[in-house]
Amino acid sequence: MCNWTTVFIDGNHENFDMLDQLPTEKKFGAEVGVVRECVFHLKRGFVYEINQHKIFSFGGASSIDRDNRTPYLSWWPREIPSYEEFERGLCSLDEIQWEVDYVITHTAPNKILEQYLSSNRSDAVTNYLEIIAEKIKFKRWFFGHFHDDAEFDKFTLVYNKFHEL
Repeated sequence: MCNWTTVFIDGNHENFDMLDQLPTEKKFGAEVGVVRECVFHLKRGFVYEINQHKIFSFGGASSIDRDNRTPYLSWWPREIPSYEEFERGLCSLDEIQWEVDYVITHTAPNKILEQYLSSNRSDAVTNYLEIIAEKIKFKRWFFGHFHDDAEFDKFTLVYNKFHEL
């Protein structure tokens, strides 16, 4: 028995072969990967209800260092979401009229990256998140990817800090 529940999204350096083989079950209103009794992988493009909060989850990001990594050992092509995952996200948001409490992604929309990096480093994932950011209503958006802690209006870059929802 666990005293708390841990949920996580995938990033870009994950072993996607392993994540894709996790047993699945419906939990928090959508499909999750089950790591153990109280540890769950929130899958891309679903809206979950956890502690009475609606959370849109979308993992994945492009690795700028993939040329220096070994395929299927330190880099997986699945770091980039599939067409089906992109579509699932839009459909899930349509179902709830594009309003959630929290958004949890690995990378961030282009407008936030431009503030953080002072440059435009867009790709398929950040472009997709930009489309979502322009339409979705939310209280706070959490993302990681850049190994730093920072605040940008309603967006929070998370690395060392914990945020209880």
